[in-house]
Amino acid sequence: MKKSAQIRETLENASALATQRNGLPQLLRNLLRNLLRNQASVKEGSPAKERSAWGDAWGEPCYDADFMCIYFKNMAWIKDPEFVRAYTKGMDSGHKMGRPKGSQKDIHIEWRVHMILWAAQHAMQLEGDFVECGVNTGILSLAVCDYLNFEKLADRKFWLFDTFRGIPEDQMAASERAHAIGANETSYEECYELAVRNFAPYPNAMLVRGKVPESFANVDIQRVAYLSIDMNIAKPEVDAMEFFWDKLVKGAPVVFDDYGWAHSGEQYDALNAFARSRGVKIATLPTGHQTLIFGPPGFSVGHSAEMQSNCPAKDWRRRLPKWRRRPNPLFCRRLPRRGAASAAKVTALCSEEPDFGPTRKSDEPFSYAASDLG
Repeated sequence: MKKSAQIRETLENASALATQRNGLPQLLRNLLRNLLRNQASVKEGSPAKERSAWGDAWGEPCYDADFMCIYFKNMAWIKDPEFVRAYTKGMDSGHKMGRPKGSQKDIHIEWRVHMILWAAQHAMQLEGDFVECGVNTGILSLAVCDYLNFEKLADRKFWLFDTFRGIPEDQMAASERAHAIGANETSYEECYELAVRNFAPYPNAMLVRGKVPESFANVDIQRVAYLSIDMNIAKPEVDAMEFFWDKLVKGAPVVFDDYGWAHSGEQYDALNAFARSRGVKIATLPTGHQTLIFGPPGFSVGHSAEMQSNCPAKDWRRRLPKWRRRPNPLFCRRLPRRGAASAAKVTALCSEEPDFGPTRKSDEPFSYAASDLG
């Protein structure tokens, strides 16, 4: 007990020092805070107390980086040549995240990039553009571009929004300022020209400089199949979700980078509130960074086109399950929000016959994929 009290006293003194922004480097301040938090929460019999014994029994971890220690998992993906090439592309982007400027040190965020590439690969099955808010030099988005050979996707664009000079101080909440200003000092600098050079091989990568959401006013994005958000503070991230939510096609992945960190409480609360307002929940993955939700339920553009091509007018909705037999706003004038209009008004708004193009003959079989039912 005496030793534990001494350790705690030392950590409390270190924590006091960590609150002085100019006293210690940002990474060391964060480490000291985490040590104090862990020491305060460890109890006899807890997993943290027994971890050293587990390590003795299990041997070396298969992955020990990015504040994760993983045992007994299949890590074949980390040696995949396509993954290695894409990961290296992002790591060599000239960033100074967790390393000095000009360094080629690998900061070992393989699992984060693995999840980003999985989400991007999934989005390739959907219609729409790719969007990343919070780019810096392109650590994540360059990996995506390389992995998907994005320069060959003539029908898609990758919209990349950033100030390209760090986190705007006028958008920081009071509780975010210390950490965000520290990140500006240690991890960010003017990098727009560097980013332009990095993305030069990808003519369909569209760099948009400015603060979110103001920079959205200058672009025309109709549908989004993939959305990555990594702006380190709550306000622009919620603004981005407000802007893009109705543009997400069905099943589009949304990846947040900071939500799961202990120091990102403002983002955690704000994004949870947004998710609740849309009737979804955010899933936190073990990285602490990567968290996922998917685009709003309902008809995607591709889904509706398939239903149109196989069904005559007025017939296709009857072939859906009863719970899906509702007016499709894609074929109606824009409806008021749910509950704002009477059933009679909805019927009137949807009374116009949609143009489905060629329809099947009455003796042709009707079919649709199981995935069309959501």
